[in-house]
Amino acid sequence: MDPSPGFKWRKYGLITLTSISIIWTIITFIIVCSLAEKVAEETHKEHPDIKVETTKKAVIIAVGIISSFSIAISSIGLFGALKENYCLSFTYSIFSLISLIINFTRLFTQPIYWVSFLIRLGIFATTVLFVIDLRRMRVASNNYA
Repeated sequence: MDPSPGFKWRKYGLITLTSISIIWTIITFIIVCSLAEKVAEETHKEHPDIKVETTKKAVIIAVGIISSFSIAISSIGLFGALKENYCLSFTYSIFSLISLIINFTRLFTQPIYWVSFLIRLGIFATTVLFVIDLRRMRVASNNYA
């Protein structure tokens, strides 16, 4: 069975979106690390018992862990789309759903998250449609074998 007409659009859309996500995460990590000194100094002013170096290290470690996790999730989506792998793409769609739910809950506290929510909704929809196409192709290839 041939994939649906929009299959390649969804595939390359996911490749593009996950690549942008990885690049954006790396840029954010670099920016936060460059601002870690200022954050540490502000924290030290408010809480003199906390050392500047301790705060700076904590900020860098925390952002490093979060960035690594984000890159790992985006890599699952990237490789799932590149290899047209059903399992990786399905796993990424679950992570996308979790991210969508988190962004939805943020809407109630800060309305500025509407933009992020709409972007996540688009990514989730693209991922789900891609996974559905992969499933159809997988079932069709099993029926012909």
